[in-house]
Amino acid sequence: MRILHVTCAHRAVDNRILCLECASLARAGHEVTVMGPHRAAESILGVSIVPLVGSATVPGWLRVVVAFARALGARIGTVVHFHDPHLIMLGPLLRLAGKHSIYDVHDDYEASLRDRLSRFPRLALALAKLWWALEYVAARLSSAVVVADRQLARKFASCEPTILSNFPWRDFTPPADVTGESTFNVIYVGGVSGARGVDKVVDAIDLLPFEDLRFHIIGDCRDPILRQRITTHPRVVYHGRVAWDQLHQHYVKAHVGVALYQRLQGFLCCETPVKILEYMAAGIPVVCSDFPGLRTFVEEPGYGITVAPDDAVAIAKVLRRLYEAPALRASLGEAGRRAFETKYNWEAEEPKLLGLYATLAAKKRKSVWSRA
Repeated sequence: MRILHVTCAHRAVDNRILCLECASLARAGHEVTVMGPHRAAESILGVSIVPLVGSATVPGWLRVVVAFARALGARIGTVVHFHDPHLIMLGPLLRLAGKHSIYDVHDDYEASLRDRLSRFPRLALALAKLWWALEYVAARLSSAVVVADRQLARKFASCEPTILSNFPWRDFTPPADVTGESTFNVIYVGGVSGARGVDKVVDAIDLLPFEDLRFHIIGDCRDPILRQRITTHPRVVYHGRVAWDQLHQHYVKAHVGVALYQRLQGFLCCETPVKILEYMAAGIPVVCSDFPGLRTFVEEPGYGITVAPDDAVAIAKVLRRLYEAPALRASLGEAGRRAFETKYNWEAEEPKLLGLYATLAAKKRKSVWSRA
């Protein structure tokens, strides 16, 4: 099949889009193109990259307009797989144009909208409900819906969605080996913001006396105040963005991974965030927010410890406990690594993606024969 993945909000080389979904489809023999923000046209992992209006300096509305125009007029895709809520109306329009469309839901956008407008609760509630009505109708009119976790699957249940979790490939990283490390390395990977608890971890570190403790932060930070703090703190190492296929160089030196999402609507229902799976892949214990889904996924099976994400004192106690108990760290890390190797890896998810496309291909063949 000829497949076009479209995004205007994510980078064309986004992990979920390129490294997981598109790479799998290309390996299965499909002709795959990604159209999204990128520096130049090239081929990566057997996938053709078509730049979408280049850099971040281009207004977001213009990227959306161009994405619509190119996706609707493209001859490079018999299936168009789109990844942004901004492109939600592509589904119905592509169906009218005789193409298959797949809406890939990465997050709960209704909840995220309520978080962004939390200072105006009535307006937030009204706009969130309006958005959900639009998203639901457009999703129903798409050929298929893909979601990133079970919570989203429940929300889109009437669309019979395919759940594709962001689990890493089995060879994503070898287990961490901290032999010879002179520092105790706590790692965070992802968007760097207060909403993701990065500042709370720094607060906790300030409460600990361990001079050899280092907090390694990997990801983009757009908050100038937080950026100033993490780039000048003596026990914080800020690496900025690191390519997904280079993250293993940092994971193999880590002792603990943190994922302390704050109590926002968009985070409260999260169950299997990609960073937690990456920590498990590296065989390091996870310290994450004490939300119900994360307690069930992380703490109960023994992959890590949950804690109140807004309590620096409690976070400091957990970090101290792990610092002082190498046997506990090893037990938690090994359990997480075993679960990753046997269950929570992309090789286990890939057949669901290929099966979805096989179903669409069969429908396409059937429609061709019916017209004949």
